Amino acid sequence: MVKLNLKRIILFNIILVIFSSIVLAAVPTPGSSFSGLLSFFRGIFTGTATMEDAYLISFILYFVLFLAIFMEGIKIIPFFGQRGETSKQGKVFAIAAAGLSTIALFIVEQGTQVSTADRVSHLVAPFGVWGGVIIATIMAYMTFRFIHDTELFKEHVLIAMAISAAVGVTLIGFILTMDNLVGWGFLALLVSFVVGAIVAILKHREETAPEREAQRKANVEKEVERFKEKDKAKKDKKELVEEAVKKKKGIERRGMAARPVRAHLVEAINACGKLYQAVAAGRLIGNRPAALAAANNELRTLRKKIKSSVKGLDDLQNKEKGDVQKVMIDLYHNSGVAFGKAKQLKLPKETITDWQAEEKRVHEEISVIGALCGQIISNLDVFIKHHENEELRTLAERRERL
Repeated sequence: MVKLNLKRIILFNIILVIFSSIVLAAVPTPGSSFSGLLSFFRGIFTGTATMEDAYLISFILYFVLFLAIFMEGIKIIPFFGQRGETSKQGKVFAIAAAGLSTIALFIVEQGTQVSTADRVSHLVAPFGVWGGVIIATIMAYMTFRFIHDTELFKEHVLIAMAISAAVGVTLIGFILTMDNLVGWGFLALLVSFVVGAIVAILKHREETAPEREAQRKANVEKEVERFKEKDKAKKDKKELVEEAVKKKKGIERRGMAARPVRAHLVEAINACGKLYQAVAAGRLIGNRPAALAAANNELRTLRKKIKSSVKGLDDLQNKEKGDVQKVMIDLYHNSGVAFGKAKQLKLPKETITDWQAEEKRVHEEISVIGALCGQIISNLDVFIKHHENEELRTLAERRERL
């Protein structure tokens, strides 16, 4: 935000530097402008006002007219929001466009030494007085729409109408080069603004004590609601922290409980490999007694480790709830299947004649048991990691909403 504001300030200064020399060259000195302004206002009440003394007021008047034109145009064209509405960007554009148009108009006037009033007079000359009246009427209507839409005087429509009419009269005076109409128009503007200010002051004083008391109570209620919202936000934040701690402990507990199960399954897979190696060593008749003894030891280890994993998964699924419990139940059932196959596994007899066939059978059964154990480990790892990420993501989203 700070960088954005800094960029805007730099851009504004660049534009100001570019246009400063042009504008300063095109307008009179401040002394002459304000002295002419004083003479003009004095002339309004004495009947001696001339347009030559109204340079600054003319600039403001043209700016207001251009602003009204651009504001109404933006409402018709849905470029800065919906049709019939004016967004903040649209208002900024209208103000900038009105300012540039007014500056350009006065620069051209200074360069050609032909006043804007004379230029407009030449344009409407073929249409006579009525041409100027029509243009002034259109501009007065646009000014009224502009004042009405901005709600400058709220429900006081007559004041907006008076100001718009004064703008129209002033514009006719400029177009027809009639100083008396310009003076009457500006006098009407002054009176309208003064009346609007007086009406606003009187309306403010007309507020009764009950209304002020009601407003005071409403303000108190707003403060109470604001305090409640802050207190609720504080409690929500505290609950979120407590929930985060609770979930973190749950994740750690689940991970600690799953580690022994995983270790038992890994040892069971290792026992499967050693069991097959022991059986394979019995291909020679002389090695069979030792090979079968080693195979029996590995088979007991295999059954013991799978049984331990079954018990561990049973404890896990009993401690969990909801979706977590369903996953743990599935893993528990898979471990039970692996344990059942381990119990059913039979080693070949020492006196068997077709040792290779028995070795192949044992290898196939061991492969199934090892695959089941490996699948349980993989699902257990994926589930714990995924569930941990989901809980942390949910907590992060709630923290952002707070």
